[in-house]
Amino acid sequence: MGNQQNLYTLAKASELTGLSTEALRLRIKRGKLTSEKGNDGQPRVRLTSAELEDFARMLAQRKPTLTQQETDNSNAVKVLEAAVKVLREQSERERTALGSEMATLREALKQEQTKADMVKVEAIRERDRAEGALIRAAASEAEAKTLREALEAARRPFWRRWIG
Repeated sequence: MGNQQNLYTLAKASELTGLSTEALRLRIKRGKLTSEKGNDGQPRVRLTSAELEDFARMLAQRKPTLTQQETDNSNAVKVLEAAVKVLREQSERERTALGSEMATLREALKQEQTKADMVKVEAIRERDRAEGALIRAAASEAEAKTLREALEAARRPFWRRWIG
């Protein structure tokens, strides 16, 4: 294949070498690759056939690593899916327990409200009894006053009653 040199845009060189455009820029800056500006002002990378072959070998060596990484990722996904399943089951158990606890609390609340209503009714009855007792006491006081006046009138001597 010889040592033929070709100019490539950064994007095309990135595809051919398997390196990112930023990695290519850094290699140019360090002097490991040569470049020149094209007519459009964009940098062009000068790559020889030998350099392209070296990059191809490097890419071929990386592929098993990527496959291993993909396997690790699929195993990690399986582990995470299992963890999600366990967490969902726990969540469902917690929801069920919470639902039964809420039902118990609602029943207890209803009972307490019933008790409170009964206490209110009893308080109203007691108030009515107290008001009735006050009314009877007032009536008794009025009757006692009338009786006192009648007794006082009865105790006056007869001649005072005649004179007035």
